Amino acid sequence: MSESFNTKRRRELVKQVITEEKISTQEELAARLRAMGIKATQSTVSRDIQDLRLIKVGSVGNRYYALPAEKEKLKANDAMVNMYKTVATSTAQTTNMVIIHTSPGMAQALCATMDKLNWEGILGTLAGDDTVLIIARNETIAGEIMEALAAL
Repeated sequence: MSESFNTKRRRELVKQVITEEKISTQEELAARLRAMGIKATQSTVSRDIQDLRLIKVGSVGNRYYALPAEKEKLKANDAMVNMYKTVATSTAQTTNMVIIHTSPGMAQALCATMDKLNWEGILGTLAGDDTVLIIARNETIAGEIMEALAAL
């Protein structure tokens, strides 16, 4: 059975809405679609969620719908945060580069978890035994990386 044009359009809007907003319930999603002029009931949205294989992510009391790829990105981010907090001993910036010193033998593991995030603006990473080198596209992006790491 092929999807109708309206179904395809509605599902594209569902993906757009959950990417731009944190939608927690089917009724909330249906209301958002109706506000956009799309005919949507809770049961229609329920089928869309199932067919799009949407998942719920977030913490208890703050769960929201996301595309399946978002779950993997969140897992990778959590892994990197935990690893960074555990093994990083110092972080510094020089021009467009960020240098992270780690416990001995842990730089490659940290670098691998950072690579999984596919951060925009990072040209490449390199790891030795206890040092990670991040090469950013420019000095501004390197500064943003430093700010993000300092906030962890």
